[in-house]
Amino acid sequence: MKIFQRKKGNYFLALDIGTETVKTLVVKEGVLGKTVILGASLKYFDQFGVFDDGIFSQEIVKKTISETIKEAQEQSLTRPNLGEEDKSSSSPFANARVAKVSLPADIFKVEVSFQSFFRKNFQKIIDEKEEKEILETVLTKGEKEISQRFGKKIGILPEDFKFLNFKILEIKINGYKVPKLSGYKGKNLDFKILFTFLAKSYFENYQKIFRELKLEILKIYHPFEKFNLFLNMGDGVFLDIGGELTQGFLLKNGNLEKIFDFPVGAKRFSQTLSETLGILPARCRALKERYSKGELSEEVRKRVNQIFAKDINLWFQNLNDNLKFLPKKVFLFGGGSLLPEIGEILEQNEFLAKIIYPKDLTLLKDSFSTPLSLFDSPQYLPPLLIIPSV
Repeated sequence: MKIFQRKKGNYFLALDIGTETVKTLVVKEGVLGKTVILGASLKYFDQFGVFDDGIFSQEIVKKTISETIKEAQEQSLTRPNLGEEDKSSSSPFANARVAKVSLPADIFKVEVSFQSFFRKNFQKIIDEKEEKEILETVLTKGEKEISQRFGKKIGILPEDFKFLNFKILEIKINGYKVPKLSGYKGKNLDFKILFTFLAKSYFENYQKIFRELKLEILKIYHPFEKFNLFLNMGDGVFLDIGGELTQGFLLKNGNLEKIFDFPVGAKRFSQTLSETLGILPARCRALKERYSKGELSEEVRKRVNQIFAKDINLWFQNLNDNLKFLPKKVFLFGGGSLLPEIGEILEQNEFLAKIIYPKDLTLLKDSFSTPLSLFDSPQYLPPLLIIPSV
């Protein structure tokens, strides 16, 4: 599998592998200054689950990825945005195998590390050579500190982690923010660095899957790496309510303040519905979707609301445990955000000014041209976020 190498060309796939679903977008770059989304597909994993009893089912993952790619590509060939040469089933695009990828949130982690560096020769102006050496030192220290902490937490050795990306969020010299190190001098250097990482065993499993699917990976992103797309929204917390987890991402004054997650997601609500009503998970998802759209009778709606009461209180308690206070703006996405109980329990907070959904993100929407109603579905935001090269 080729990874982290930019592929020249107009087309690629944006592939979001979640804990419950796989989403694939077919992307065409640079059409009238906008990125065009030509095809989209979302499929759930096998009803028995991908990680039941800790077993990673490569065949289920591979099959689901393959099916979403095929469906999205077939859909895209009917789009008017394609030139006649691209509509041919024999064109290179019809079998595109180049992708940007996001991996499941329960295994692919994003974490902020704070590192300090003391310069002995602090009167000397930092040149590019010294800047490179300092950055290598603090990045190594950051990876070591995170791998030791998470290794103890999940029970693996620090050397068994694979670090994929990093982003330097902030640099300070003697307490003052600077855009870079070179050209400045000073003694005390402080860094705020965002890292993405996962266990090597999971990384190798996905390498094998991508290799068997003949996918060339441009880059593996965590959607939260693209937080700069949200900076114009000011303070707020961004909640991705996925299948197994809810992930939180807190911004304050345009700066990343905190990242957290807790194990209550959309799948829990489906399981509770399944256990209470005695119906299969697939039927539960369909019932839950109709409930979220307000398509059920009042009697059934009240019954489902009662069934969800315990889980929604547990979800909100976990949110409160991770936040000292609820910001005025809450941005919701992920499949679980469609449940009306989520918005209702948040609105009970007197400090909340606004709940924002993907359809409200004009900055992001203006970056794309698409005949598809992707912004009406909060589930498609993660693959949309990994598209821009920022």
